[in-house]
Amino acid sequence: MRTHGSILAIVVLFFLLAGQACIRFSSPPPLGPTLLRSDNRGIDWVAKDFVEVVQDGKKTVTVSLTSWPSYDLRSSPANPGLLFLSTYTSGLFRSTTRGEQWDRTGFRGQVVAFALDPLDDERLFLTDGKGLFRSDDRGANWTTVFTITRGEEVLRTLEVDFFNPARIMAVSNLGAVYRTTDQGETWTNITQIADDPADLIFSPRDSRVAFLRGARQGLWRSRDGGSTWESLRTTFDAFPKAAEHVRITFAGPDRATIYAATGNGLLRSRDNGDTWERIPTLFQPPFRIGEVAVDPGNEAILSFAVSNKLHQSLDGGSSWTVYTIPTNRPLTYLRIDPNDSTVMYLGAEFPPEQ
Repeated sequence: MRTHGSILAIVVLFFLLAGQACIRFSSPPPLGPTLLRSDNRGIDWVAKDFVEVVQDGKKTVTVSLTSWPSYDLRSSPANPGLLFLSTYTSGLFRSTTRGEQWDRTGFRGQVVAFALDPLDDERLFLTDGKGLFRSDDRGANWTTVFTITRGEEVLRTLEVDFFNPARIMAVSNLGAVYRTTDQGETWTNITQIADDPADLIFSPRDSRVAFLRGARQGLWRSRDGGSTWESLRTTFDAFPKAAEHVRITFAGPDRATIYAATGNGLLRSRDNGDTWERIPTLFQPPFRIGEVAVDPGNEAILSFAVSNKLHQSLDGGSSWTVYTIPTNRPLTYLRIDPNDSTVMYLGAEFPPEQ
């Protein structure tokens, strides 16, 4: 019996050690690219995260952006073929080839948020949290136009008024709303809201109407150009947990419909956020959806990404098709090319530490 027991113990020990060896030497799956583009409305995706850099001051080499997570991507309203890509720690990049190639701009630091002039494709604004900067040459050179002085305060979001590009708003983590009417030369703290806001967006129908995503109140709305704000949290009462996360986009022929990705799935409002209705998805609510993209020419075409899957509806949410995205990174944004809605972009960042 001792012999049999010894043999059994040796066998068990062998399998335990073998299992530990497998765990020790197994490699995690590759993270995949930080920026992807689809040319067929999300069916297939390819990496588009390459940038030219000068090595040793002599030659230009092409490297991947996989070590610089993609934070946001925008196309110039004045020149949709011009793209800007922000990274949280490694600056702002620019492309004139729909992402085939990216070039570094003159800003190399942290980018918290940036905004583009709707009429002048040379001008853009950017904040690293403490300073607000303006470029008049597509990002090659930058001028400081505003600086935060309170130690605990950082700018979270900013946006340019597309009806009046001289008017720009920026909002801080303390709820301070700053505004300029002279393209950033002078700034005024016009009001304060009781929240930690992000994602400032103007209504495309009337820029006096603006929205802010709030960490505590879900969604805020201003009807007077940012001078006063009202919380829309109670408008989500019929949808538990919806107000915990709200990111909106405008759609429809007159851009009058608001689509919201929320903590309770997809919602839609046709009255500027006063009331909401549910858009059915394949998930049982409450289910958090990070962001929704709507085809600019056909609001029945809806897309959102969860994990490494793109969910897309061609009929306003009545039915959905799911496509695989070749990345294992958490997704940060989903964009549709304003010139060609079959072209889509997805950004990704580092996964959280395990």
